[in-house]
Parts: sequence; C-alpha cells; structure tokens
Amino acid sequence: MRDTEGTAPAIGNRRRAAAFWSVAYAYLVIMLGTTLPSPLYGLYQDRFTFDAGMLTIIFAAYAGGVLVALLLFGGLSDRVGRRPVVTAALTVAGLSGALFVLADDVVVLLAARVVSGVAAGLITGVAAAALTELEPQGRARRAAVVSTTVSTFGLGLGPLVAGLLAEYGPWPVRLPFVVYLVLLVPALFLVRWMPTTAPRQPGGTARWHIRRPAVARAGRPAFSVASMAAFPAFAVLGFFTSLAPTFLSGELGIGNIAISGLMVFAVFAASGSVQLLFRRLHDRSAITFGVAVVPVGLLLIVLALRADSLPLFIAGVLAGGAGSGLAFMGSLTLINRLAPAADRAQTVSAYFVVCYLAISVPVIGLGFAAEAFGRCPAALAFAVLIGGLALVAGEINIAVARAEKNNPRRSTNRSETGGQTRPRVLSESRSTSG
Repeated sequence: MRDTEGTAPAIGNRRRAAAFWSVAYAYLVIMLGTTLPSPLYGLYQDRFTFDAGMLTIIFAAYAGGVLVALLLFGGLSDRVGRRPVVTAALTVAGLSGALFVLADDVVVLLAARVVSGVAAGLITGVAAAALTELEPQGRARRAAVVSTTVSTFGLGLGPLVAGLLAEYGPWPVRLPFVVYLVLLVPALFLVRWMPTTAPRQPGGTARWHIRRPAVARAGRPAFSVASMAAFPAFAVLGFFTSLAPTFLSGELGIGNIAISGLMVFAVFAASGSVQLLFRRLHDRSAITFGVAVVPVGLLLIVLALRADSLPLFIAGVLAGGAGSGLAFMGSLTLINRLAPAADRAQTVSAYFVVCYLAISVPVIGLGFAAEAFGRCPAALAFAVLIGGLALVAGEINIAVARAEKNNPRRSTNRSETGGQTRPRVLSESRSTSG
C-alpha cells in the first residue's frame, strides 16, 4: 500500500477517497479534543482554586503549544510527507488526553493544554494541505470547504460532548477525555493506510530541517488581507471557547454545564453551517460578508450581558459564529488558492500562526480586564476593538478586490478545471502577482 512516488497523482481514486476521509476524521477528532475543556473550566476552577486571570493563562498555554508547533514544524510535511506528521499529531493528541485524565493540579492541567496545542499545531497545516492533494477529483475548493467545515464542527463537538458527559455522567472532568482517547484509536488505524503525498523536493531525497512558516513574496498582499480577516474571526472564537461559559454563569446565572457546552457548540455549528451553505461564494465575497457580521454578533453579546438576556446571548452566539465561519472560509480558501504546491503546508501554517495569536492574545486581555474592571466593561472594550478591526479588514478587502478587478494583470493568475488550481500556474504567479 505504500506510495513509492510520494506524489498525489500516482494514487488511485478509490485510495485517494479513503485517504481523504481518513485525514478528515483525524482532523475532526484532534480538533474535538482541543475544545473538550471549554465547559469544564468552572469545575477546574473549583477544584484547583484559580481565578479568571489564571484561566486565560491556561487557555493561552494551549495557543502557545499551537504556535510552537506551527513555527517549528509548519513546513515539516512538505519535506517528510503528510502521513508521518498526521500520525505524530494523533500520538501527541493521545498524550494530551492521558494528561487530562490524570490531571490533579494546575501544573498538570497546563501541561495537558500545551501538549493539546502541539497536536493541533501539527495537524492544522498538514491536514489542509493533505486534503487539497487527496481530493479524489482534484477540486481544491471542495477540499478547502471540507477542511474548514471539519475543523469547525470538530471544535464545536468538543464542548457539546464534554458538557453532556460532565453534567449527566460520572467522573465529570475525566470521562470526556477517556471517550476522546477511544475516538483517537480508529484515526490512528486509518491513517496507517494513508499514502505519503508530499511534493517531490528538488535534489532527490527530502531532508527535513526546521523552517519558519513563510509566504511567497508575490502572495504577501493577499495573505495580509486574509490574515486581517481571520484575526477578528478567531478572536471571537477564542472568547467563546474560553470565557463564554464563565460569562454565562456569572452574568446570566446559568450553571448547567451541558448548556454551556451547547452554547459553545452553537457558535461552531453556525460557523460550519454557513460554510456549507455558502461554499460556492467567492473567497473575497465570503471575507467581506463575514467581517461585516462579526461586529453584529459582538454587539448582541454586549447587549445580552447588560440586559441579562439569554435570547440576546444566543442571537450573538449565532451571529458571531456565522460571521467567523464566513471570514475563516474565505480567507483560508484565498490562501489555498495562492499557495504554491511545494510550500502549501508552510504557507497555511503561517496563516494559522496569525489565527492562533488572534484566538489567544485578545482573550488574555479580556480575562484580566474582566478581573480588574468587571465582565460587562471588559466585554464592551473587547467588542469595540475586535469589531473595529473586522470593519477595517472588510474595507481593505473590498479595496483590494476592486483593484484586482480594475487591473487583472496584477491579481493572482490561476487556471481552474472543476475548481482545481494547477500547481504550475500557482508557481508562475510569483512573478505576476502583487
């Protein structure tokens, strides 16, 4: 079953399809594991007696693990192939699950979050690249939609599963991770049959060395726009996966863990649903609409906290999730469209470095601001900052799109057949873009 050529075209369609969905399942399970702790933080706070400031540090520990993995190993699969990196990500995810099961103090909890972040960082860049290469009909747009949808629903399922198990099952902070470890087993088995699909490197045998995620010079203007759009989208997701359950219990008086998990799931369900519904939307249009809806969701959250209104909070959850989903889909599709095949994983990793900075840094500030000034003033400041950034990103995206329309020779050249971007044309775009 080994792919001796190491390239996607040598793989039969049936085997490509099986490998495609195997990678998708592995990606789903690892993403599920990264958000399992979201509705459990209140239980951890009671057991280990830490405040909202420490909570944001624990959350940031996860993001730190992601960034370390992306920075050190973002381009690894371009050298050694996709399968070894996916296998490593699943193994590290298993270690994080074991640490959560054994966690009996803040130190072990921090370690578990860091290891979970490393697993997410390993899988993030390689999964998007592998799905693009393994899509049976070579449809790059479909691969991007599957990648973002699987990631989004995986992130949403984590809080839902953990909330239900913690509220209605035994061992509330351990059982969710026992289930998680069970889910990882078939992923490890399936990935064993995945072909290694890295682009062949010049000069023969690929030798790995640490490379920082980077972006080809010609694609940097568009990469900047995509990153600006992704930042507010991921900042909103960071809020819901870290502090939203605390805001629910503290401001709205809802202490049911299952409901907290359901709220976080609703954010990602809304995000994933709009990605499926609007999967044919052009990447520039998806970015524009997405960053316009994000501030609406933030405004509704602030109003909900001030009015102690659960319906307004739910409306904010759905609007924030929908806007984030569109911005994420549009920006990642834009990145995949621009990335040369030989550097695809490294470019996607650079994009996700920005995303995970967005998911952690603003939330850390929000957590400490909530301790110092109260939850409502902190939420208002967060909404103004992130909503304003989203509007600026939208204006810049519209301006760049107009410039490309008026001067098409300066836009990225591409040739598509059934939605597939040809690697040869992508490489040539280095001299014709920007």
